[in-house]
Amino acid sequence: MSRVEKSLILLLAFLLGYFPLAGCQPSGTGMMTSRKPGESVEPSSLELILVWEREGADGCHTVAINAQGQAQFGPCSGPLSTGTILSAMERPEDLQYFLDTFKPFEVNTPAGHIKFSGHGVKEAKASEQRAIGEWASIVYQELLYGRSGASWGMAIALNQEGDHSCQRIQLEIYGKVMANNCRKGIRPYPRMWLTAEQLDRLYRWIDRFQTAELKFYGEDGQPMRLVFGGKGKQAVTDVELKEMIRWIESIGVEALMLPTPTPPEGSVLVESEDGTIVAIAPGTTVQVEVDTFIYPANSPGAPEGTVWGDAGGRLVPLAPGVSIPLEPPQQLLEWPEANVPLPGNTISLDIPIFSQNDPAWKDNVMQTCGQTIGVAGSALSSTAMVFKYYGAINKNPAQLNTCLGNYACPIYWGVAASSCSEGKATWVGPWSFSYNKLQSMLSAGRPPIVELVKGGSTHFVVIRSGSGNQPSGYQINDPWDGAVKLLSDYTNNGWTPNSIREFARR
Repeated sequence: MSRVEKSLILLLAFLLGYFPLAGCQPSGTGMMTSRKPGESVEPSSLELILVWEREGADGCHTVAINAQGQAQFGPCSGPLSTGTILSAMERPEDLQYFLDTFKPFEVNTPAGHIKFSGHGVKEAKASEQRAIGEWASIVYQELLYGRSGASWGMAIALNQEGDHSCQRIQLEIYGKVMANNCRKGIRPYPRMWLTAEQLDRLYRWIDRFQTAELKFYGEDGQPMRLVFGGKGKQAVTDVELKEMIRWIESIGVEALMLPTPTPPEGSVLVESEDGTIVAIAPGTTVQVEVDTFIYPANSPGAPEGTVWGDAGGRLVPLAPGVSIPLEPPQQLLEWPEANVPLPGNTISLDIPIFSQNDPAWKDNVMQTCGQTIGVAGSALSSTAMVFKYYGAINKNPAQLNTCLGNYACPIYWGVAASSCSEGKATWVGPWSFSYNKLQSMLSAGRPPIVELVKGGSTHFVVIRSGSGNQPSGYQINDPWDGAVKLLSDYTNNGWTPNSIREFARR
C-alpha cells in the first residue's frame, strides 16, 4: 500500500468519525470551542474543509481540518494525532476569512498540496493558494507543539525601537497585515489582507533572498528596525532592503486607513500594557497571549533556575544572578565621554558563545568560591568568549577554570589574560558603565563584558553588537544559557548595567 493510499484511508476514517474527534475537549487557554461539553456533533459537521500535505527532508506531514476547527495531524503514513486549532494569533478567524472569500480548489503549491473547500465566490490565484498552504503549515506546527508565537508566521516586520518600542507593521507569510500607529489610545492592529499581486511580490523576495535585518532612523527621528524572514540563498542588498521599507510602509498606511469598528453598546474600555485602548465585554477576564523565547533546535533550552521575564509581551529567559563576589574589589575607571566618536551605524562582532550551563562543564567546581560554573560562572564564561574571539583555541569555560585554579572564582582578570589566554589577550581594566564606552570598545573590536546588578545579585554578559544610548540597541551573548538576547531583556526586568570589563587583543 502506498503512502498516499494510507493517508487517504486515515483521512476517510476521520471523515466518517472513526477517530473520537467529537468527544475531544480542548485543554488550556487559547483553544477554539464550537460546542458545549457533552454536546454531540452531527456527522455532517465533520466534513473536511482543508487538507494539507507536504513532503520535506524529514518525511511527509499532513493536517486535515473540519468546520469546527478540529484537526488530525502527523506523518502522512500515520498514526495521526487529534487537536483543535489554536485561537492564538486568530487562526479560526483566518480560516473563516479563507472560507468566505475563495472557491474550492485542489492544487500543488510551493507550500504543499492543498485541498480546500471554500464557499466564497473568488477564484484563488496561485499566490493566494500558496498563502493558504503557508497558513496550514503554521497551523500544523502549532498543533504539533501545542502553542504559538507572534513571530512564527512573520515575513516582514517594521519595528519602532528605543524608549517607545512598538511594532508598526507586520506582514504574515500567508498574507495577513497587522499595523499600529504606535500612539497611545489607538486600537492596535487593524486587519487587512494582501492582494494576489502583493503576495506575488512578497513571495519573490522570500524565495530569492536570505533572512536579513536593517536598523535605521525614520523620518520622525525614531530608531527603526526592519526584519525580513527570507528563505532564499541570495544576500539582500541595501537597495533592496530600502525598497522593502518603502513597500511595507505604503501597506501600513493603507491598513491604518481601514475603519475601526465601533465597540458594541455596554463594552468596557480598558488600557493594555502598551497603552492601547481595547473594548471588552462586561465581566470578561482578559488573558494576554505572549510570545515565548525560542531556543535553537540544538540547544538544551532554559537551565534549571531560569527566571522568566517580560520583554514587551515576550517571555525571555534570564539568569537568577548570584550574591557571592565574582571578582575581587575593583577600582572603576571613568571614560572620557567627549573623546568618543559616535558611529553612524550598528557595530557587530562575531563573538563565539558559551553557556555556563553546558552539560559538559556546568557541574565543574570553581576555586576558591566552591561554586559550580553553572551557578556562578558568568564572569568565567564571558571571559572564555572574549579569549576565543581573540584567537585562543583551547579555552572553553572548563579549560579556563582549570587554568585559573584558585583564581577562577572570584576571577582575577589580569591573571586570566597573562596566564590563560594563550597569549591572545591583555587586561586593560574595569570601567564605570557608559554607552559611549560600549561604542568605543565595539569600534575598536573589543567585546565589552558588562556587569549587571539587581539588588544584591550579579551577572556578567558580553556585548556582541549595537549602537546608541538605549539598552534595546545592544545584543548580548548571555552565558547563562548560551543565547543571544537584548541588553534591554535584563534592564526591563530590574537589572542595571553597573560596569564594564575590557580585554584587548595582544
